[in-house]
Amino acid sequence: MAKFVKKHWFGILFIVLVGGSGVAIYYQSEHARGLVGSTTARYEAELRKADESKNDALSVLRKKLNGDTQAKIDGLKKDILARLAQCETGGVVEQNSAILLDSNNQMSIGRYMWQRESVEYYAKLMYGKEIDRTEAILIAIDEHPTIALDDFTLDVMFTVKDGVWAWANCAKKHGFEGEINIIKKLQ
Repeated sequence: MAKFVKKHWFGILFIVLVGGSGVAIYYQSEHARGLVGSTTARYEAELRKADESKNDALSVLRKKLNGDTQAKIDGLKKDILARLAQCETGGVVEQNSAILLDSNNQMSIGRYMWQRESVEYYAKLMYGKEIDRTEAILIAIDEHPTIALDDFTLDVMFTVKDGVWAWANCAKKHGFEGEINIIKKLQ
């Protein structure tokens, strides 16, 4: 937590950054009159509250996980996958059969809208395995005999640096990066 310092210039600069110039003018006039005691305490309380809110999401998730932690973490991951599929396919009834010509003129297929080349790339990166076009498509539509689509997608999201940004629009819309970082801390 940042400690509120009574140095005149630092206090004003800090408050301007936190609360705007109106607050700084109020602080300056209070400081000039020597009445900073209660004002300082109020600002310190506000700073503590802001620092605590950074950890709120983590503490909320930890409370939800009270009990069988791994099963609940798996549930959180499944929830991310369900929201990703909904976001990517727009609620198509047969999500694994969804096909879309993407903005890069490549076909995106399956419930997570994988592109064939992306599946090939991540299979090599994560598993050291060269796969052909057919295998990539089978993974994308969850029909591969040894690589499950959900596991593959979670591996990309949780083990590849910035892997979640393979679904940039949905990741931004749903805040997946923050959730994934929190889940990683819980594991």
